[in-house]
This record gives sequence, structure tokens and C-alpha cells, in this order.
Amino acid sequence: MGMNRVFLPQDALDRWSVEEKIDVEGDVLTIKEEARSYDLVPAVRFMTEVGGAGDAGGLLGKIKETGQLRDLGADYYPGSVIVGEAAYEVIDGFVGYPRPVNPLEAPPPKVSASIGAAVSRAADGKGPGEDVSDEVLLTKFLLDNLS
Repeated sequence: MGMNRVFLPQDALDRWSVEEKIDVEGDVLTIKEEARSYDLVPAVRFMTEVGGAGDAGGLLGKIKETGQLRDLGADYYPGSVIVGEAAYEVIDGFVGYPRPVNPLEAPPPKVSASIGAAVSRAADGKGPGEDVSDEVLLTKFLLDNLS
């Protein structure tokens, strides 16, 4: 199975930036709400063949990084690509490759109220006669050792 990736159109990135939903530093995009980061590589998405030559290369609907366009011998202009005799309308953007999540930088996991209450009781040493589930004990261990 290949690496997960996502195509991010330039106009969407511009809108998200204005709305302050993302941060972009160099070639790394971070979605603020999710705290997820992606390595960005310039790319295009092939939408229509407009030259009348047909889609002999089977590019319609495909996403190609700009380096791949050079390998195809394509001429790229913002909004269009010419490959041989075929002219395509494209959407400019980026391919985003997910960056590994660093567990030391990740926000702490959300704990449901019922588990949180049970962990608090277990941490307080209350209820020697109360049943404390393995889930509660494991949650307490992880919270104590990963915080």
C-alpha cells in the first residue's frame, strides 16, 4: 500500500490561510485545529483536455507533482499543462504528505468524564471494595507516565 497523500488546491490554501485555519512554514503546512502537519510538494490536478488531441496519456483526473511533469516532458503554465499535442486545464496546488506525529508534541488524549472520575477515585486510593477496571488502571498508568 502506498503512502497516504492529499491534494490541496492553491485556492483552498489561500482561503484557509486568510481564515487562519492553517500555518505554512517553508514546505510544511499545519492544520491548526487538528495539529496535523503535511510536507508540501507543488503539484497539479488534470481536469480537462482542451486542445482536441485527446487524453492519450491517461492524465485526466490524475495528480502529478511538478517534478513528474518534467519527467513527462510537459510544459507547465499556471492553470495549464501541455504534454505532446495534448493541452490540459489543470488545478494548481500541492500534494501533502502526512508528517509523523511526535507523541511528545501531541496534545494529551481526551478522557471521557466517567473514565476521568474513575481514574481520580483510583488515584485517591478510595474504595478498596470498589471494582477498578483494567481500563481505568491502564488509563491512570498512561496519564501518569506520558504526561
